[in-house]
Amino acid sequence: MDEPSPEAYGVRVGSTDRSQGGLLATVKTIVQHPDYDRDSWQYDFTLLELTEKLPLGKSVQPIELTQLEPEVGQLCLVSGWGATLTTEESDELLRARVTDSMICAGDLEHGGVDACFGDSGGPMVADGVLVGVVSWGKGCAQPGAVGVYSNVAVVRDWITVISGV
Repeated sequence: MDEPSPEAYGVRVGSTDRSQGGLLATVKTIVQHPDYDRDSWQYDFTLLELTEKLPLGKSVQPIELTQLEPEVGQLCLVSGWGATLTTEESDELLRARVTDSMICAGDLEHGGVDACFGDSGGPMVADGVLVGVVSWGKGCAQPGAVGVYSNVAVVRDWITVISGV
């Protein structure tokens, strides 16, 4: 993000429809991880401080942040309002370094399990705990490729310092 303006963003909570329902909260401050690298997607985290506290209820609840790395094979749920499939084909071989600040997830052999375009920033949850954030990948749910998620465990202390939570 190049010096984003908080006024350009809103956060919809308490709705499963991205264009209506729930509450649309305004953003006060945007804090990007100091080690973020746009070329490698290393530390792909940005925190948004809202102008007001959210009213908690049945459809708006805080989520616990993991303190542990997810286990290999652990079942996770990813959600977002992005595309549900891609018809994109690429002749380009994607080569990227996956670091400790990233988690790979999906079904490498069969595909069909992944986030997609527009899901970036969405949650990756295991047993009700936030373990990752949708970051990048090659296509959507393609055999031979997995999605890459930012690893919450490696930035947990930074989140605590910035948010006070």
